[in-house]
Amino acid sequence: MAVWPGMVSMPGAHKQQPQDRYMKTLVSPFAARPCLVVASFAKRSLAPRSLAPRSLAPRSLAPRSLAPRSLALTSLIIWCLAVPAMAKPLYPNSVVSNDHEFIATSDDSVFACITFDGRRTAEMPDKRKDGLMAKNTFIFTARYRDRTKVGIWAHPDFGSQEKAVKLVMPAAEAIGKLPTFMRKKLHHVVIHRGDETAFGEREGHFFVLYLENIKTRIRNHDLEETVFHESVHATLDKKYARSKKWRAAQKADGDFVTKYAKRNPEGEDLAESGVFAWTLIMHPGRLPEKVEAKVRKIMPHRIAFFEKLFLAKPVFSRTDYAPKC
Repeated sequence: MAVWPGMVSMPGAHKQQPQDRYMKTLVSPFAARPCLVVASFAKRSLAPRSLAPRSLAPRSLAPRSLAPRSLALTSLIIWCLAVPAMAKPLYPNSVVSNDHEFIATSDDSVFACITFDGRRTAEMPDKRKDGLMAKNTFIFTARYRDRTKVGIWAHPDFGSQEKAVKLVMPAAEAIGKLPTFMRKKLHHVVIHRGDETAFGEREGHFFVLYLENIKTRIRNHDLEETVFHESVHATLDKKYARSKKWRAAQKADGDFVTKYAKRNPEGEDLAESGVFAWTLIMHPGRLPEKVEAKVRKIMPHRIAFFEKLFLAKPVFSRTDYAPKC
């Protein structure tokens, strides 16, 4: 069995508008949705009334009671201001639309080594084609010091075993920064040549990377974040993305941290929010102060959801295991 030692991580509500011309929209500074208030009602209720008679006929000049109308209007305004705060998404997406380093190169990793297990026919999903199976796939196993392991399957067009192991090594190392409970559920990773974006598969507990895209993500310090995002799809989506607790958190928050999550709340919000939550919870202060404040304003209930998930156990269950490499 051929073995390659692991590398040491280096620091580094649409509403129809009223037709009454006296209707106007009052927008609360604390809410995203406008509160509709009848301006003419407010004017008649609260504004000073002229005491000049409109006709020569005598009339009572005693002002009418303002209490009922004032109370109604006050209640409406209080309701308006009490609507939960909402904010717009911060970025188009979590990983590539900003310069934040959510997961640093210097963060702890339990990656130990990669072993070569031979070549065989394997399922190699590729968004560019319909074919699923690939013969002579390079099968590797990435081993970690918390006693976890993850399969790394490289497409046969990588050429040789020596080339393949060098090309899959960065992905294996990035997986080493995942918390143990996620890595335990990650079955394998598929790697193709090409420059397509990554995607995850919740049922089979794997995700797919493309070599040229890996290189781009490395240059932009985005590979670890990409691996984390896709690992959320592969390991957490099936259990949590449609769960009552997660949907309740989404509803309570009201908006989304990225536009990508907002467009696909069931398919992408868990992974998009997870990247931000991981950094806020595990590395507070790493993101700019204003960004952290905005994220906490947008998704406080989802952050609380992830706190229970990420803090339930240590990041790594152990770090002293020496795999057979």
